[in-house]
Amino acid sequence: MNTTNGTWGLTVLDGAHEGRVLAGRPLPFLIGRGRGCHLRPAGDGVGTLHCVVEDREGRPVVRDLGSAGGTFVNGERLTGACHLIDGDELRVGPLRLLVTVEGRPDLAPEYDADDAPAGLIPGCAPPGPGPF
Repeated sequence: MNTTNGTWGLTVLDGAHEGRVLAGRPLPFLIGRGRGCHLRPAGDGVGTLHCVVEDREGRPVVRDLGSAGGTFVNGERLTGACHLIDGDELRVGPLRLLVTVEGRPDLAPEYDADDAPAGLIPGCAPPGPGPF
């Protein structure tokens, strides 16, 4: 995805497609086993429409689409939408993906996980009502 003055992408971290880079893909970017998905990982724990990466004000945001197995960012299960930042690990079923956001210094991590407020995943929106 081209964000404002930057590029977003994913790199497969393990398995048969380890090292494969998915960059510059248009958003929304659907991940799941369904025919209309842009990335179709095999394996248990991957829903038909598992999650979506969307553009929210020039920033990549991931949202689970009600999958039974859940969508994880940096090991934490999503309970809402999550802004993705450079270096995040996205997990969908058994598939682990490294997030890259280039050319957007404002999307760099702002604090360490140890400094995050309780209940807040770094870079993620807190659970609760909202448009996503």
